[in-house]
Amino acid sequence: MLIIIVVIITALFVMRMVYRGEKDITADWKTYQNDKFGFEIKYPSGWQIYASERSYDNIVNIYKTGKPPFTHHSNVAQVSIFPEGLGTEGRAGEITEVVEDLTLAEEKTVGQYILNNKKPFGYVIRFENTPQNFNDFGFIWASAEIKNQEFICHDKTKNMDICEPLADGLDVVGDIDDSEWIIVKEILSTFKFIE
Repeated sequence: MLIIIVVIITALFVMRMVYRGEKDITADWKTYQNDKFGFEIKYPSGWQIYASERSYDNIVNIYKTGKPPFTHHSNVAQVSIFPEGLGTEGRAGEITEVVEDLTLAEEKTVGQYILNNKKPFGYVIRFENTPQNFNDFGFIWASAEIKNQEFICHDKTKNMDICEPLADGLDVVGDIDDSEWIIVKEILSTFKFIE
């Protein structure tokens, strides 16, 4: 009897979700497919694709505004794929464990970059099972644009004149548009490797 009640409640819940018209917001988005590096990703209208396949900077940027190419240092709303990595140091800012589910089946490690108020503004994703065309340094960078961006020394006893960014660390100050950050995360959630 208990099993029947559980089945009925589950069916009612599913029917309610269907009736309310909840849908996949990415259903009408465009799909970018990159056969050379074996992936695809969706993006909404109003966003653009920049794809460079030069031998020294294989980059794919999905962005709303600005002039590409962008890297993880660029302060724009973006999802950028670097199949062969990027010959530069990491992004300034505090990095923490991700507390959200990004739903990327292939992910290996995800680092969440946060502002000094602990609000997330960026992700760096590396993969466990990458296609042969990605190398071990390949990653994805996803970020929101930071309004009024400033950097302060993580060591609060030092001002920026004597701060050693690599030793002391830098905190990022500013704010992001929450609705733009949601779109960036939705774009990121559509990434998948293809054969």
